[in-house]
Amino acid sequence: MSTAPRKTENSVQVSVLVWIRENVSPLVWHCANGGSRHKLEARKLKTLGVKAGVPDLMFIAQHGPTRGMTYYIEVKAPDGHVDIEQKKFAREAQELGTPCAVVFSKAEAIAQCKAWGVAKISCSLVAVNQ
Repeated sequence: MSTAPRKTENSVQVSVLVWIRENVSPLVWHCANGGSRHKLEARKLKTLGVKAGVPDLMFIAQHGPTRGMTYYIEVKAPDGHVDIEQKKFAREAQELGTPCAVVFSKAEAIAQCKAWGVAKISCSLVAVNQ
């Protein structure tokens, strides 16, 4: 009996990143806020503007009615959890009208991008239905 390998946050994020790059926008990037650092390096990065809770991926919409708008996606492993700083950032971004979502799989990321209307397929369907 074989079992599927456990999906890590990194593996989910790579698959989401590749899909967004190919189907939403080549202007997608990761904010390297996480990880462990020496205290001096952490202090320096904080001084330079690193902010706790910033989502893993950001992209600028290339398609649809919100072309040029920035979107945020926090990626979690299927068994992951969202911490307090991430919830705070998402809430504040959404209050300002900036789309921000948490996904636990590539399928959820695809569904979210389609719901936002930024995926190439979503945009072509909108154009056909108008």
